[in-house]
Amino acid sequence: MRFRLLVLLAVALALGQRAKADASYDYSLGVSLQNTVVPGSLVSINAVLQNTGTAIIVFAPSFTSGTPSAQGGSLPFGGAGTGGQWNILGDGFTFNFGQFAGVTVAPGQAFDFAFGTFQAPTNQAMGTSATLEINLGIDFTDTITGNLDPVCPGACTFENSPTLDFTLGNKTSSSNITYFQAAVPPIVPVVVQVPEPASWELLGFTAVAMAGCLRRLRRRV
Repeated sequence: MRFRLLVLLAVALALGQRAKADASYDYSLGVSLQNTVVPGSLVSINAVLQNTGTAIIVFAPSFTSGTPSAQGGSLPFGGAGTGGQWNILGDGFTFNFGQFAGVTVAPGQAFDFAFGTFQAPTNQAMGTSATLEINLGIDFTDTITGNLDPVCPGACTFENSPTLDFTLGNKTSSSNITYFQAAVPPIVPVVVQVPEPASWELLGFTAVAMAGCLRRLRRRV
């Protein structure tokens, strides 16, 4: 009976490790690329974070100092670069990543957020436009492997950089949302695949060895 339990335990551990290695931390950023804004209006850059992987994305409950893992969750980060006929960053542009605090995004689900806000200028001619190149990244934490991996966060992030266009007009409008896929580099060690029959033989050998040790311990008692 114990031998059978040992075999089942060894198989469960092997399958658990395999499922863990197969988990993917992938996501996409959705934004509207073409936008019309009214002069003087407060413009919110609406965006969508979509979990396209197989693992849950869990953000830290608060964003303070220290490493992401010390805060118990992943952290968002981003940047913006501007061009065009007027400067978005010079019109009170602000990030608002505090809205990610404590958010959990399950595989297949999406989280709507505002990437940032700015004030549309009143000193520019109608029909003129500005471009804004943004990127959204996530510093994933020890939730990937169950312990703090020394390569994080450097190898666990990805930046995607769509360029948004904002044109001054008489009424507000936006194009359909376009998604930009992020491929998070895997951080699990590369394991040489062993042919399936050999894997079962190894599990069987391990179980037999463990059973033998138990028998020897029983005899000493």
